[in-house]
Amino acid sequence: MRHTAYCGEDMEIALDKHTSVYINTMPFGYPFNFQNYLFNQFQYLSLQENANRHDFFLVNHHKKRIEGRIHFFEHNEKALSPLKALFGGFEFNHRFRIDMIDQWAWQIIQYFREKKMKGIQIVMPAECYWPEKFENIHEVLLNYGFKVAHDALNHHIPVKEEGMFEHMHQMEKRKLDKCRNEGLVFREEGMEQFDEVWQHLIHFRKEKDIPVSIGRDGLKKAIATFPANYRLFTVRHLHDIYAVSVAVRVNREILYNFLPASSLAHQTLSPSVMLYDGLYDYARKNGYEMLDLGISTKPNGEHQEGLIAFKEHLGGIPSRKYTYFLEL
Repeated sequence: MRHTAYCGEDMEIALDKHTSVYINTMPFGYPFNFQNYLFNQFQYLSLQENANRHDFFLVNHHKKRIEGRIHFFEHNEKALSPLKALFGGFEFNHRFRIDMIDQWAWQIIQYFREKKMKGIQIVMPAECYWPEKFENIHEVLLNYGFKVAHDALNHHIPVKEEGMFEHMHQMEKRKLDKCRNEGLVFREEGMEQFDEVWQHLIHFRKEKDIPVSIGRDGLKKAIATFPANYRLFTVRHLHDIYAVSVAVRVNREILYNFLPASSLAHQTLSPSVMLYDGLYDYARKNGYEMLDLGISTKPNGEHQEGLIAFKEHLGGIPSRKYTYFLEL
């Protein structure tokens, strides 16, 4: 069953009498037996498709369901998962046998060797997304010769009944109180405010020499494709914007703080503290279990110590986020 144009032959490879790897096809009517992340959904993958795509599904014929998925794009003679997204990598039923995951990974490597690819790159979600299987997949990939090409530090906050204020460092509590006393207000914006939010986002990031990982048109297209998954937030003083964020619903459990930014001119007020407190409150009221604060590591591997300290003062818990690479 095809969903978009694929590169390469459709094939099925049996791993045992009940389990197969399907490549560039999938059995009709079999449901996914795991929770899907936004970035691996077919519609989201289609936003990245300026390159040939290769899909791999781990299929349980006995129970007639799909136990795992991973998607790759060809780029500069390498297979990348993802091409352009927060992460790609393996998604699978965490209760499924790890030896099947191992064989699945081996078939992927062999497939790309036959395709004469020069390497395979896999960006996995942070450890906090699946702590029960993080070490398992890490060991599988290292055993097959993958190296950790980028070791990033991620932070997240578990969302609980009580507000984030209860878990903040005293310094951040004082900053939040100051924001409130000065009349700053956190609010969700409608999509009709996109241009205003985008302009402030670009301005605030430029002030602090922080790059933006997506262009205006790309973000608008993602929002148009997934209107239920993207939300705009601001911290305002009257009509003036002091901080902004574009947040993403990764799945029903995880809210990701995708594009935060705050004004350099109003840094003494620390509007970012109110921004994060508001995001946490939004996550709590909407049934999320985790607020993902993102990574604090530059592409060159340098950890951003100031940002790390800030996130941990808010109650952020560190976890690892790896990019793997195998030279073929």
